[in-house]
Amino acid sequence: MLEHGAYTLLIHSCYDRERFPTLEEALEWCWVRTPEEEAAVKFVLSKFFDLVDGVYYQNRIQEEISKYHENASTNKRIATEREEKRRNRTRTVHEPCSSVNEPPPNQEPRTINQEPLTSEEIIHTDYPSQQSSNPTPAASVCLAIKKIGIIDLNPSHPELLMLIEAGATIDEFMHAARTAKDKSKGFAYVLGIVKGQRTEAAKAKGKVLQGKIPNKAEALLQNNLETVSDWEPPEMRAQK
Repeated sequence: MLEHGAYTLLIHSCYDRERFPTLEEALEWCWVRTPEEEAAVKFVLSKFFDLVDGVYYQNRIQEEISKYHENASTNKRIATEREEKRRNRTRTVHEPCSSVNEPPPNQEPRTINQEPLTSEEIIHTDYPSQQSSNPTPAASVCLAIKKIGIIDLNPSHPELLMLIEAGATIDEFMHAARTAKDKSKGFAYVLGIVKGQRTEAAKAKGKVLQGKIPNKAEALLQNNLETVSDWEPPEMRAQK
């Protein structure tokens, strides 16, 4: 059992000091106090170490120590390169811009015939946001149906403007938007629903009963009243 303790102490001491001992150092590292302990240390040295120029070496320990130093050197180099890149990026960000006075690139103005806008463009460009105190009618319609889930909006769409001019209400657009959402349709489908409904309503004008629809009893009573409206008692007819 003394040999096991001596072996453990010697191995740990070599790793900790990163070097190998002479015989005197080995006895000191193992805190030898008795002849039995000294004999155990000498046995371990002769069994598991190689004596070279008065120093007891072990190849496996030497390989692991060398590998440790190699990895440490590589990690240090990587950390240094990473820090240098970080400093270079910081200097680049804080350097003054030489083209600060250059004019912005030309951009053609938007027209009503262009492609529908994305939701981000709608929020930031074409009509006031929800915080605006005076949104246009087209903007109000787009904001309302956007909440329902229709996002390919174009507040400058000619059909939208025409329908609003004709008197279409936000409720009409919202009802159409819910139908379009259920069918996974977009903004054009919403406009088509509103336009179709108002077209059908215009065709039916003058052909639709105005006021309350009478029930059967009321209809029978009205018919009877019309039938006897010209009837006179015999006495009145005789006087004529």
